[in-house]
This record gives sequence, C-alpha cells and structure tokens, in this order.
Amino acid sequence: MLDGDISVEVIATDKSGNTNSIDHQIKVDLDGPLLTIDTVAADDVINAVEALAGVAITGTATAGSSIVVKLAGEELLAVADEQGHWSVTVLPDVLNALDGEVNVEVIATDEAGNTESLDHLIHVDVGLPNLTIDTVAGDDLINATEALAGVTINGTATAGSSIVVKLAGEELVVVADETGHWSVNVLPGVLNALDGEVNVEVIATDEAGNTESLDHLITVDTGVPTVAIDAISGDGVISAAEVAAGIAITGIATAGSKVVLSIGGEDYNVTVGDDGKWSVNVPATVWDNVYGEVVVKAVASDEAGNTADASRSITVETPALTISTVAGDDIINAAEHGEGLEISGTSGGLEAGQILNIELNGKAYTVEIGANGGWVLSVPAADVQALQNGKYTIVTSVDGIGDLVSVDHDIVVDTTAPTITIDPVAENGIIDAAELTEAVTISGTTTGLAGGENIYVILNGWKYTGKVAADGSWSLDIPKAYAEELENGTHRLTANVSDASGNTARSFVDVSVQGHSGIVSVGEDFQGTWDEEDPSVIDMVAGDSYTLKSGLTMTGIQNGVIEEGTAVKEQYVFNISGTGYYWGEGTGDLVTHVDGGAIGEFSFGRQVNSVSFLYAAVDRDCYVEIYDADGHEIDRVRLDGNNTGEPEDNLPVQKFSYEAQEGVAIDHIRINATDEKWGMSVDDFRWTYHDDVAADQHNVTTEAGTSGGLEALAAVAMDDNAVSGSAGNDHLAGTADNDHFTIGNGGGDLLTYHLLNAADATGGNGADRVAGFTVGSGADADRIDLRELLADTSYSAEGKPDVEALAEFLKVTVKGNDTEIAIDRDGAGKAHEMTTLVTLSDVQTDLATLLANHQLVV
Repeated sequence: MLDGDISVEVIATDKSGNTNSIDHQIKVDLDGPLLTIDTVAADDVINAVEALAGVAITGTATAGSSIVVKLAGEELLAVADEQGHWSVTVLPDVLNALDGEVNVEVIATDEAGNTESLDHLIHVDVGLPNLTIDTVAGDDLINATEALAGVTINGTATAGSSIVVKLAGEELVVVADETGHWSVNVLPGVLNALDGEVNVEVIATDEAGNTESLDHLITVDTGVPTVAIDAISGDGVISAAEVAAGIAITGIATAGSKVVLSIGGEDYNVTVGDDGKWSVNVPATVWDNVYGEVVVKAVASDEAGNTADASRSITVETPALTISTVAGDDIINAAEHGEGLEISGTSGGLEAGQILNIELNGKAYTVEIGANGGWVLSVPAADVQALQNGKYTIVTSVDGIGDLVSVDHDIVVDTTAPTITIDPVAENGIIDAAELTEAVTISGTTTGLAGGENIYVILNGWKYTGKVAADGSWSLDIPKAYAEELENGTHRLTANVSDASGNTARSFVDVSVQGHSGIVSVGEDFQGTWDEEDPSVIDMVAGDSYTLKSGLTMTGIQNGVIEEGTAVKEQYVFNISGTGYYWGEGTGDLVTHVDGGAIGEFSFGRQVNSVSFLYAAVDRDCYVEIYDADGHEIDRVRLDGNNTGEPEDNLPVQKFSYEAQEGVAIDHIRINATDEKWGMSVDDFRWTYHDDVAADQHNVTTEAGTSGGLEALAAVAMDDNAVSGSAGNDHLAGTADNDHFTIGNGGGDLLTYHLLNAADATGGNGADRVAGFTVGSGADADRIDLRELLADTSYSAEGKPDVEALAEFLKVTVKGNDTEIAIDRDGAGKAHEMTTLVTLSDVQTDLATLLANHQLVV
C-alpha cells in the first residue's frame, strides 16, 4: 500500500507514436485525522458554575485537521495545532439551555481530506441542590432539656447531595438520601457550650458539583428558671373557714416565665410578673373531697421551654364529727331519764358557726359548732322522758367541705330499776352479845340483776361490799372488830345496788344491838398472834413496843435479870414462847412471859374501866400497877403466888380481874416483877370500856338520851338560822336555811345533814357556817355526818373510806383562815356538781385528816 510522497510518471504517445513523459509528485495519506475528545469539565458533567464560565471541549487530531464540534445545533470550528491539540469553547448561553445528557459530535478532516467523527456524551446539570433546613427543636430554640438529649438538625436537598453542617466550629457531614432528606445530630457537649443566638451554616453539593449554602439562626438557652411556693395559710393547715374565704397561693419565679399550679387534680396557669412574683386564687370548689395531706406543685417554664418545679405539702382539715359518750356510759337510766340530756362532741375541718343537725327519736335539733370545734346540745327533759326503754340512734350531720359529713351514735334507754331486800339481821333483827363475838352476816335478795354486781351496805358509818350471786341473792360479813364497835341501840342499815345501766335500788332496815349492857368488851389471846412471824421465841427488852391487832400494846419498861453465880445479868422484859412454858397443858399455843426483875406495861389504845388476864408461876412478890391517863397510879394489886415446883413443871393458872371505881378510867397497867425470881406467864387479856369512853375514839352515832350524852338539837336551838351548842355533846342537824352553828362551848358535837330534797345539789340543805369546830380525835373533837347525802361513795376493801375515790364526792379546801367542805352527790355523774355545803370558820384542815380522825361520817 502506498503511503507518503509518490512520483507519478505519465507517458503520452500520440498517434504518431510520438512520446512525451512528465513526472508528477503526489502524496498518498490513508491514515485519517486520528481524532480524540478529552473528558469534558473533568468529569463529562457540566454544572452550573462551569456552565456560567463556559466550557472548553478539547481533544487531539492530526495537526492541521479541521475540527467541527456539533452541540445542541451549534457548530464550533477549530484546527488542530501543530501539536495536534484542538479546543472549542461552548458559551454559557448554549450550556444553560441544556439539561441532562447531551451528545457532542466532533468531526475532524485532515489535510488529506480524511475525515473522522466521534460522539461524546456529556451531562449538563446547572440546577442547585435545592437545599432546605427544617426548624430546629420545633422552634429554633434549644432549651436545657433538649440540649441534654442532643438535637437533630434536618433538611432536604437533591438526592445524593453531600451536606456539610457547620456549627460552633464543628462540621457535621451527611449525604441526602434517595428521598432527598438529610439529618445530623448535634451532641450535648457541643450544645451546652453555646448560649444565645448561633448561626448554623449548611452547604449542599449535588452530584454535578452544584453547591448551595444556607444560614439558619437558632437560639440556645440552657439556663433553668427559678420557682418557689410561699407558705400556704401561714401554718400549712387549711381550715374550713379559710377554704370558705378562698385561698391565694403565691410564689416567686423567673420574671416572664409561665407557672402551672397543680392542686386537687386542677391546673392553673399564670404568667410571672416583671417583679418575679405570681399568685393564683384557688376557689373553694377546688377543695371538694381534698382532705388530709395535699401536695401543691408549681412548674415554671421560660421561653426556651426550660422548666423547674417546686412543691409544698399542706394539710386540709378533714371534715369530721364525733359524739362523746352520752350520760357517761351511753345508757340513760331512770335517774337520768327524768332530767335534761346533754349530747356533745367535737368536729374537725369545719367552720365555727356552722350548723350541726342532730336527730333523736324522730325529732330534729340544731346547734352551732363552737370556735374550738366542740359542740353541745341540751335535750329538754320532756324529750328525754318521751324516750321509751330500748335502743336509739343519734344521727348528726353538717354540710362540710364538698361532702355531707355525718356520724351516728347509739344509746340505750333503760329505766327499769332492780330491787333489793335485806334479810332480818341475825334472823330476828337483834344482835346480841353472843353474836357480837364473831362476824355478823348481812344477806338479802335482788331482782333485775345479772349477777356479779357490787352490793354496798352502810352500817355505823362504814361501808361494806359484797357481790350479787347468779340467783340474785347476796351476803357479806361485817368483821368482828367492826361489829364490836356497834353500841347498844337501834342502827340504820342501808343496802344499795346498781345495775349495768346505773339504775339504783336501795333498801334499809333498823338493827337493834343488845350485846353490851352498856359495856364493850375486847380481848387478846396470844394464841396464834405471832404465827405469821413464826419464831420459836421473841424477846422484847426495855424500850421495845409492839401493838397487836386488838389494840393491846406491850411496852418494855425495865429489863429482867438472872443470877449467874455471883454475877447478875440483864435479859428480856417479855418473852413470847411456845406451849408448856410455865403454863398448863391445852391452854394455847403461845403465852407471854414477864421475866423476873422486869417491869412490863400493857395499854389498850383507849381508856377502859376494867381489865383481866390469866397468869401462872408467881412464886414471890409480883404486883399489877393500875394507871390513869395522866400517869398517876390508881391502884396496886399483889398477885397470889402459885409456883410450887421447878420452872418446867406444869403450874396452875389463875385469873386477875380489876374494875375501876365509877368515874375513874384505866389508861394502862404495869406488871412489876422486880422482886420475882423466875418471873410469870400471862395470857388471855380482857378489857372493857363504857360507851361514853368509846365515843371519844370511835366513829359512833348515838341518839339523844343514851349513855353517850348527845343532846337533841331542839334543846339548844336559838332561832331558825343561828344555833349555839352547849357544854355537852350536842347533836345538831342542818336545815334548808343557811344555818350558822356555834359549837365551841365544849364537848364532842355531831352535826348531821339529812336528805331533804333529792334533786338538790346539797340535798336541800343551805350553805352553812360552823364556828368553834375542833379538829382532832380527843373527847372534844367534833364530827359531821354526811351519810344520807353521799350514799354512793366508795370505800376500800377493808371497809375504810377510800380518800382517792371520795375526792369525786368530797372536796375540802382551805380558803384564807377557813375550810370549805363541798359535796358532789353523784361524783362523776352529771346530775350534780361540786357545791359548798358548810364552811368551818377559823379552821385549816384537809380531807385526809378529817377522815383519819373519823370526823367526817360518810
């Protein structure tokens, strides 16, 4: 194949054969222009920026080749330079009219006329990425809570676009997804370092390289507002009165913030003022059914949405009603049935002055609630009397806070009284001498009792307690020591019993005592006296003293002596020893031995007019010395000797008896064994005293004209209100007037108060005054008898007055120079109250002293 320069020789021969030749040089070029097209715009993609500047389409071809570039109907011409490079520029107007894939046709014709063409696809994309940025955090305002969680910045752009988010020196890169959405997360650490307005720059570059950027302002505010609730209702306790008036709840918070107050399931919105204060008036209806401890909560929110909360606990008084025990035991008994009835109680969470509705037995009552929440309703006596026996319900109600507050209380009406009878005492109503040597049994029957109730028997100023048996019978014993105190004459014996409802039955009988013949006898047999201590021998020396239950007191005066060789040794005065010691068989377990050389004294706790005892073993001179209360020796009697053998022998027992002359009283005796060798044994002391002697020391009431010497009131009365006593033992009685008694003229006087009016606080007696009242236990000590007024007072198990229990019935108070004696006839009951009965002028004493002296007979 020819290529390159070639010589062409042409020989012409004419017809004549003439020839002529010519040489002609030609060039043979069969390779073509060797056309190439470079990548356009580096990536065959023309974006807006590139289009705006115009785009060069370049390539290579054989040097000198003519180049035709066809694009979108345009033809652009160029000639390959000597290096073979060619280039044409497509103007912006041409490019901006294009979109998408475009074919570029390039035709190259070399100088030899060889032609070559190439097609080259380019992509023209001059549109921007269509970048958008969404509102950040809903309001372009990032608060502390949002910052703490991190914030997402979102937007859209052409799918596949590369997104760069620039924020506070940070660059966050992401690619728009196939739907064009993009999102980046800004971490808390970045956000918490920001404050105030912050610019967010977002740059989007699409796949064509088109770039678009947007600025977006956001505000970062991570400061927490302040909020607090002021003290509510001063003390944190909301009363009914405060609720009714309306309650303002106040507090402080960051100025301009919003506060939501929550209480009782309700929310209240308020804007905080420029001064940082807020207030919400809570209406009364909000407190409906909100009782007890309640939490009030306030939440403050600033413009950024930052929140802070505060709470405060308050107590809303719970509406409540109570009804106190009615009539002391919720039982209306016969005594209470005839009187007005007080129903009372308390309330809480209610306003003073609110009306309480009370219903009983179908009848409606109203009463106002007091300032302290208490209330008292007085039911008229007529309404109480209309109640029949049975159960009733007291219904109370009041409009409380949102609720109807009510409470019920059951009571029982029981007006059926029991009955009590007293059997004849000692079968015939007479207590004789034999019956006074032992306990006296008092018995009887009852009806209307369940059994187990206490029976109270009052006799001679003492109260005794027994129990009702299941069959209604009852009995109790009056101890021998108290029976012996009963003087000859008629005594009123009263028996009382109450059922569970407090209904009381009372009965009385008169008991005749005919056992003394004017003399009271007391004895002391040493048998068994010391059993509880159980020594084999008890020695008492000079100065020792021992009082037995009978009142007999033994006192050592001079020790006995014993001869040991030539020496004399002191020993005991008394020796209490076992059976057979200087005594005959069968005479008792214990006897008292007065030692030889000793002097021993026996006193009787009172003055007596006769004394006797048994004795044995006197072998020399031994005397009984008789003394009066002043210590004067009245008489001296020598005891007959009866010691006929050695000390251990059984010896005959003899009796010593002595009776004082009329008008003379024996205070004590002494056994003087100074000249006695072995001493002597004594036992079975007996002593007697007359009634007038006993009256000085025992709580004994006698009638006028008895040996006690009490004179009747009529004998000394001066007028209706002023009464003066005599020098003797006067018996006075209170009246319905305000009596003034003057009794300081001598003698032991007795003032008796009778029950003149059972409904009256003082039993119908006036408010009396007594001048000359003597406190003590001597012969001139005066007494006040309150038995008829205080029939239900309490006594101890021994039958003695119980001072503590009596305090409910008796009050003895010193006022200035005087002493007032007040009584409450039913103690804890509601029928009566403590009322002054009598004032003792120029006397200062107390209840315990008067009871100990037996000067108050109850």
